[in-house]
Amino acid sequence: MIPFFYKKNLLISVLHMSNNKSNLDNLMSAYSTISEYYTRTKRKPWKDFKEYLHKIFNLIDLSRIQLICDIGGGNGRNLILFQEFKKQFILCDLSFKLLEKSVLSPNSANHLVNLEMTSLPFREKSYDLVLLIAAVHHLDNRVDVISTFTEIKKILDENGFLILSVWYKWKKDTRLKMIFDLAVFPIKKLFNANWRFGDYYLPWKNSEGKVIAKRYYHLFSRRELIKLIKKAGFKIVDISILGGKSGSDNIFVLLQKH
Repeated sequence: MIPFFYKKNLLISVLHMSNNKSNLDNLMSAYSTISEYYTRTKRKPWKDFKEYLHKIFNLIDLSRIQLICDIGGGNGRNLILFQEFKKQFILCDLSFKLLEKSVLSPNSANHLVNLEMTSLPFREKSYDLVLLIAAVHHLDNRVDVISTFTEIKKILDENGFLILSVWYKWKKDTRLKMIFDLAVFPIKKLFNANWRFGDYYLPWKNSEGKVIAKRYYHLFSRRELIKLIKKAGFKIVDISILGGKSGSDNIFVLLQKH
């Protein structure tokens, strides 16, 4: 279990690989490959998250929040939005290289933890706010998704909040692929019993247009996500579909422990 070190920019690894090692290995390899370019191009908070945070601003009293944990937060760019409130941050990610390239201010009180999101080695009831932004859709099975939600609920203080986002299954630029995927779903299940409707591999191309990495995503429907959230026992405070090119590319949810 991780104690609270109030030393700035402490980077530690407590990575515990689950049984689902293949997908995690692929993700670590992909983000290791693209980490340099990722950090060069993604140094500011994600505009879709910023939009959602503005939307729910009146639902969360930031003055009462002291400790924030960003899980799957990459280089920490979304935490920049909270730096002006002078909070304590824990930035967590599967990729050690992305954590090394944290864009958080050196003067902010934060710790960087390399871990796997289905196993969180933190004290129970220790966080006021947890962020899970564009992260849980990298998990390739429902059990791991529910485990992640359950782990987060344990580390949240009473009435603490979780803000999460995933890619929306029916967003404009993947809609045709989803329709095709639905049509051939029975065939895919014959070759891969673990395949889920909405599974998607996104290529990352370099400046020459060459594919240098592929990342696994599972695109969620609103109903599917709500069902998994309810299994973990969270209260849904708000759910919105917004952002991206179409204005409806992501599902954002504000949850509260109760």
